[in-house]
Amino acid sequence: MRRRRRPYSRCSGFSMKEKSGDVCHGNVLNFPVARSMRESGQENRSVESEFLKVLNDALNDLDDLPENDLDRKSLECEETFRARFGIDAPRRWRRLLIEYKHSADLTDREIRHLVRAGRLTFSAHSVVISVPLGFVIVGWLQMASLSLMAVWAVHVLDGLSRISVRQYVVGAMFLLACASLAWHAFRIYLLPRQIWRRVVASASIDSR
Repeated sequence: MRRRRRPYSRCSGFSMKEKSGDVCHGNVLNFPVARSMRESGQENRSVESEFLKVLNDALNDLDDLPENDLDRKSLECEETFRARFGIDAPRRWRRLLIEYKHSADLTDREIRHLVRAGRLTFSAHSVVISVPLGFVIVGWLQMASLSLMAVWAVHVLDGLSRISVRQYVVGAMFLLACASLAWHAFRIYLLPRQIWRRVVASASIDSR
């Protein structure tokens, strides 16, 4: 007669009948794997939800702050704001101008140009670039008159049969003065209009 084999169990020296659940009687080896995995999974989800909540709160808080350290310093310090934008302003206007700079995508140099030309207008809740058409017409008239004066000076010097050193120096200085005044007229009267057009074009693109 064949001898019947005992059912094999991984618990050495014990039969399957002696095994109950996750416990091998004799040498006790208790591994509640499934339960521990479920508990760890719940803990991980809880930690993840808490982390996302804290992250969202931090991002919401950052929305109320200026974009970088220079903006914060300009907002807090009048001297830094004056050196950066070329204008004295109370704290409320400083915040409005910094916010408008980023919303309109202006550079610091463009803001300084607008300030020198007197084309920035502050209200209670906003900053506006004001460049009326008559202001631009004045600029074009000044540049046209200066150009005509420069052409006249060149024509006079060209008509002389002999140009002395003194006449040459005076003519060169006159032409340099005309060029300098024309550049000044461009920066004061025409450049603000170009900046205003770019801001309006950017706003129309963003609104689409």
